[in-house]
Amino acid sequence: MRTHFPPAGAPAPPVGLAVRPNGATAARLTWNASPDLDITGYRIYRAIEPFYEWTRIVTSVPPTTLTYSTSLNTGTMARYAVTSLRS
Repeated sequence: MRTHFPPAGAPAPPVGLAVRPNGATAARLTWNASPDLDITGYRIYRAIEPFYEWTRIVTSVPPTTLTYSTSLNTGTMARYAVTSLRS
């Protein structure tokens, strides 16, 4: 398990990211909101096998659920991460 701490002054990250398939080419991402009250949105990142290089795929405004069309082939492994944004 890796734990990453945000830099000083950065908004607290959301927690509890869950990713589930939503059909053949989409993923449903859900997470618990950041405890910071001034959050204006979230950035969602994805890393695809075999190299797992992180790419920002979307910037989302609350709520804390996103259905994303992955455009990945069936069986492709991907990792997701979510960060908080503040105005």
